[in-house]
Order: sequence, then structure tokens, then C-alpha cells
Amino acid sequence: MWLSFIAKIFGLLVLSVMSGITLAADTEKTDIAFLLRGYNDTTLYPTLESFRPEAALALAGLSELSFGKASTFEIFDGGVDVNGADYYSSEIDIEAIDAALSGWVGEPWSYYLERDKDTGLILVDPADEEVAVLQSLRAWLLENRIGAISGWQGSARDVYIDPSNAQRYASVNHGLV
Repeated sequence: MWLSFIAKIFGLLVLSVMSGITLAADTEKTDIAFLLRGYNDTTLYPTLESFRPEAALALAGLSELSFGKASTFEIFDGGVDVNGADYYSSEIDIEAIDAALSGWVGEPWSYYLERDKDTGLILVDPADEEVAVLQSLRAWLLENRIGAISGWQGSARDVYIDPSNAQRYASVNHGLV
């Protein structure tokens, strides 16, 4: 019992130090924790208090689902990230491109290779033209910091792809994005 309590407090202190989150002293009795985080250098809830009505509404629903066992909540400030979904989408796209160029090794990529290698959904042993398209897309992602689905189309794509490879692009795009 005491060991579990000490482990929880230690974990919360580490979380607090790592993330800059201020924790209340009575965390042992809190049923639900809400962590508010803003993106794109903005936030929907400028203060913890401004989120309190939504937290109370969520607690009411969760209390019903738990037959009254969930009755307390605490709200934590997770800060505001200057980046947004487009930026993180580009990061994921770059990871997928790197995996495709390296042969889908390591986790979780080897799973996708095993599952999809015969379906045509992923590139296996890409041709030189496909590698060139992937490298162009990777360069575009690094330059623009938005996901391929948000901006790698039309004239932006044409700047990075030789028009003679347009048909190859269609198969590469289908197999990666």
C-alpha cells in the first residue's frame, strides 16, 4: 500500500519536473485528470478556470458511466506548443519515407512490411524513379513543414517531380501516403 503510494507520488513529481506542470497536493483522491495543451501557438482555453465547465460536464458523464465512482477531477496546464498538426504530420511523413527508403526495418515498420508486402499498399524494393520521388517529397516536407496530404499536390508537387515521372508518382503516392 505505502509502496504504491510512494511510487505514485514519485511518478507525479517526475512528471511535474519534466513537463513543468503544477500538481495539487491531494492527487491521491483525484479520479480524473485533464491535461490542457494548446497547439499552433494558441489555445481554446486561455486559463484552467475557463475549462472548468467542460470538465464538470465530462465528469458528470463519466460519473454516470462509472456508477458514481468518478466524482473528482483536476485540471493541469500542459502549455502551448508553437507547432500544430501540419508540422507533426510532416514529421510522421518523413518517418514513413525514411522507413520506405531503408526497407521497412525495425518496429513498427517491419510489421507493415510483413503485413502489406504482397498487397501493393507499400513500396517494396522501390525503383530508382520511386526513390527519387520519395527523396523529393522528403525535401519538400523538410522545407515546408506541413504534411504531404496538406500541401504536396498540384504545382508544389510539380516543382519537385520531373513531369516524365508523373505516372510513377501516382503509384508512389498511393503506396506511401
